[in-house]
Amino acid sequence: MSEELYGSIIRLFLEKGFGFVCIPCGRTYFFHVKQWGDPLITPVIGQQIRFTLGPGRPGRPEQCMDIRVIKNDIVVGTDALSAAQESKADAGVK
Repeated sequence: MSEELYGSIIRLFLEKGFGFVCIPCGRTYFFHVKQWGDPLITPVIGQQIRFTLGPGRPGRPEQCMDIRVIKNDIVVGTDALSAAQESKADAGVK
């Protein structure tokens, strides 16, 4: 198994399905959204992730594989519904 790395998304082209991650030493890696581990969380610039490296396309350097969010302040999935219902209840809205 490959070593797990950590980094932050620095460039993102969702309409094209890819982006770039920078790790603490300053090295940048390509990622494709197909490697994104959680379909309920949309990648955003600044998001911190963990990943392994795998082979890139022929003639290209290694790329991020098995990407997982390690820090995310976005409410997603069923949590978003619960948060919205609690917010309405707190405001007295039915």
